[in-house]
Amino acid sequence: MPAATPKGLTRARRTTLNETDRRARRELHMQVMNKDLDRLRNITGSDAITALILGVQPSKISAVRKLRQPLPPMQAVKLARAVDANIIQALCLSLAATARSDEARNFWLDFATGKWP
Repeated sequence: MPAATPKGLTRARRTTLNETDRRARRELHMQVMNKDLDRLRNITGSDAITALILGVQPSKISAVRKLRQPLPPMQAVKLARAVDANIIQALCLSLAATARSDEARNFWLDFATGKWP
């Protein structure tokens, strides 16, 4: 039997919870990005032109739409500027989606949602 952690959960179970939380936060980022991508596609007329504006391959746009990859921070800012969205929120959500630690991820999400003091 695995050793219990101080929180009373096994390490395997705690890892599963962290992974679930990580996926939920990444999906939040991508849902916001998808709405902005849709707005930009309506302006440009196609995902290929949208990809040119953002400086990525069209396959990256497809991966973001299918919730497989987050949009990199630089492209998130370009997207937000193109559709007149909140640039700080787009940047923070992108940084949260690509963060490697839970501490960094929580910091950027709190900053994006205005919970940071």
